[in-house]
Amino acid sequence: MRAAPLCLLLCFLLASLTGAGLAQPGLEERLEAVETRLDSLIGALLGTRPVVPVADTLSDTTNLLYGVAGRIGRQLDKGFYFNNYCDDYRTPFWVAYRLDRTNMDGDAERVGFRQDREIPEEYRSKDDDYRNSGWSRGHLAPAETFSRSEEAIASTFLFSNMSPQNQSCNGGIWSRLERGVRDMVHDRGRAWVVTGNAFLSETGASMSPRTWIGMDFTSRVAVPTHLYKAILVQSRDGILDAWAVLVPNEKPPTGATVDSFLVSIDELELAVEYDFFPLLADSIENPLESRAHDAWPW
Repeated sequence: MRAAPLCLLLCFLLASLTGAGLAQPGLEERLEAVETRLDSLIGALLGTRPVVPVADTLSDTTNLLYGVAGRIGRQLDKGFYFNNYCDDYRTPFWVAYRLDRTNMDGDAERVGFRQDREIPEEYRSKDDDYRNSGWSRGHLAPAETFSRSEEAIASTFLFSNMSPQNQSCNGGIWSRLERGVRDMVHDRGRAWVVTGNAFLSETGASMSPRTWIGMDFTSRVAVPTHLYKAILVQSRDGILDAWAVLVPNEKPPTGATVDSFLVSIDELELAVEYDFFPLLADSIENPLESRAHDAWPW
């Protein structure tokens, strides 16, 4: 079985094991039971099917608890987050991770950028691609969010977790958004986050990349026109809420806040042509994803 179908099968298995009840109180016990069952299922699958060489198992399945957001690339399970990497673009389609109040805080220090040797060399992005390009090495899985341990924060400094970002955006509105997500989790309790690159035309339609950086034609990194986050947050009493942000990868207007870039999950899905959190029951997903919040309180 190829890596992508295996990933999707595991998500469907997860749906059958958990059902819509995951949105209710008692999630901790359900998660523990699901992880135990999945370990057995993964072992059975891998014992009877061919193993592909790159990250074919999901060692931390809770990062994808509510499903895969479509368009599967190279599957890189980093444990702390899941990276859906695009070989052709040399940057992720998206990364996904689960956060709760107990796993964000720490004092691990930032480290140097390095290549991801889990990816064949011809598909890796490298430091030379970014040097003197005018674009920042922008984290999709944020370093500060994974300061819980040296191993966790180091995993975010792989070039496979980077995309070329406008420095004013990366150090400004995007940084405030990342900090706000951490505040959200401290306030509410738990969240599942999908962060990715979007390539949109002037009319907002999805398109192929138009801007690239890199040393030569055979080693180029796609520059996204926009960055996004889809966030499913759960309060301590089990109530779910959903947020989505779509930010142009350019210098923000003076005085811009996160409020300026809030959209509904449905609007984000229409723009990037993905389906976020597909394993939610429709009765929960539809009202959550159709709502666009007026203000970002964090």
